Amino acid sequence: MSNRAARIMTVILLPMIVGSSGVQSIADQPKAGRWAIALHGGAGNRSREMDRDERESLERSLRGGLNAGKDILSSGGSSLDVVEAVVVMLEDDPQFNAGKGAVFNRVGAHELDASIMDGSTLRCGAVAGVKFVKNPIKAARLVMERSPHVLLAGEGADQFAIENGCERVTQDYFYTDRRFREMQDALAKQGLEPLAKPAYSIHPHDPPTSDKPALEGAGGTVGCVALDSRGHLAAATSTGGLTGKLPGRVGDTAICGAGNYANKNCAVSATGRGEQYIRHSIAAKVAWLMAERRLTVDEAVRHCLDEILKPGDGGMIALDRDGKVSMHATTAAMPRGFADSTGRFELAIWIDAQVSP
Repeated sequence: MSNRAARIMTVILLPMIVGSSGVQSIADQPKAGRWAIALHGGAGNRSREMDRDERESLERSLRGGLNAGKDILSSGGSSLDVVEAVVVMLEDDPQFNAGKGAVFNRVGAHELDASIMDGSTLRCGAVAGVKFVKNPIKAARLVMERSPHVLLAGEGADQFAIENGCERVTQDYFYTDRRFREMQDALAKQGLEPLAKPAYSIHPHDPPTSDKPALEGAGGTVGCVALDSRGHLAAATSTGGLTGKLPGRVGDTAICGAGNYANKNCAVSATGRGEQYIRHSIAAKVAWLMAERRLTVDEAVRHCLDEILKPGDGGMIALDRDGKVSMHATTAAMPRGFADSTGRFELAIWIDAQVSP
C-alpha cells in the first residue's frame, strides 16, 4: 500500500477507532452552537377550575423565566448561570413552593432545600433545611464553589450562605396567606390540631395574598435544566418541601442524583413525592438508562415515571446534549415550558394539554 493510500485509510478509520476506545466519535459530538432550556413549577393536582387571572399569572411567570433564560443562552451565557438565574426568579415568585411562598412545616415554620449541578464537571452543591436565606439556590451554588462539600444543612447552611453573601431574611418573608391555610387544612386531614398562627409574627406589611380557598397542588417545587452553546448541561431545583412535614425533613430536591442531576449527556429536575425519588435515585437513573440501555431522554424519563415510580408520584423535565427535551408527569398538572435556538417556545400547565406558544 502506498503512503498516500495509507494516509487516506487512517483518516477514514480514525472516527471508528476513537469511538471504539470509549471516547466520543465525531458523529457522537453534541451539536455546536445549539442551546435549549426547560423549566417546571411543580407536579401536582392543580385544579382546572382556577380562574383566568390565576392561570394567566402562572403563564406569565413561566414565560418570564423562559425569556430570561433564553436571553442569557442566546448571548453565549453558561447553562450553570442560566439555571441559577431562572430558579432565583421562581423562588421570588409567591405562586410557587420555593423561596417566597414556601409551604409550612408541622410547627408553622419554613425549611427550604435546593441543589444545583454542573454536568460538564459533575460539580454540585446543595442546602437543606435553611430558614433565613432569601434564595436557597444561590446558597447551593456557593456550597459547590466555595466549600469542599456537596450538601450543607440547617443552621450551618444558613450561616455559611450568609457569610458568603446571600441575602438574609426573617421567616415572615416566606409567608403567604394561601400557604398558611394549606397547612391548616393538611393538619386537619392528619387529625392534628390546626395552628392558630405561624411560628413567628407576621409583619403589618404582609397582608393576606388571597381570599380564595386553598387549592390542592397550587404551585410546587421549581426547577430548570439548560444546554448552552458550548454543549454543557446544568440543572437546578428548589423547594419548600411538603406541607405539614415534620421539622427536619429533607426531600429529594437537596440530593443530587435523586431530585436533581446533570452530566455530559443529560440534565434532570424532578418534582413530586421526594421519598420515592430518593429511594430509586430517579434523576441519576435517567442518566444511567440513557448511557447503559441506550434509551432516548424521553424513553428514560417515561420509564422512570411509568415503570419505577407509582402513579401520582410526580414528574420530571430533562434535556439531552442535543437539546431534545422530555417533560412528563403522572399527576394531573405540571406547569412547564421549553425554548431553544431553533425558535421553539412552548408552555403548558396540565399534563393532558398540548403545549402552547
